[in-house]
Amino acid sequence: MKTFKLVQRTAAAAGLLIALKMVDNLQPSDNELLGGMMLVVMCAIVLISDRISHDHHDGNGGANLQARPEA
Repeated sequence: MKTFKLVQRTAAAAGLLIALKMVDNLQPSDNELLGGMMLVVMCAIVLISDRISHDHHDGNGGANLQARPEA
C-alpha cells in the first residue's frame, strides 16, 4: 500500500510539472491551456484526497477527533 501511495504522489507531482511545461509557451494553443488546466485540477484532487485520506486514517480528521474512553 505504501508503494502505491508513493507512485500516486510521484505521478501527481510529475503531472503538475508537465502541466506547467504545457502552458509555459509564449502563446499556448487552446488545447494546451485546456489540457494544462485539466491536468492541474486532477493532480490537485489526487494530492488533496491523499492528504485527507492520510489524516482520516491517522485519526486526526473528521469524526475521529472525538475522545475515546479507555477500557
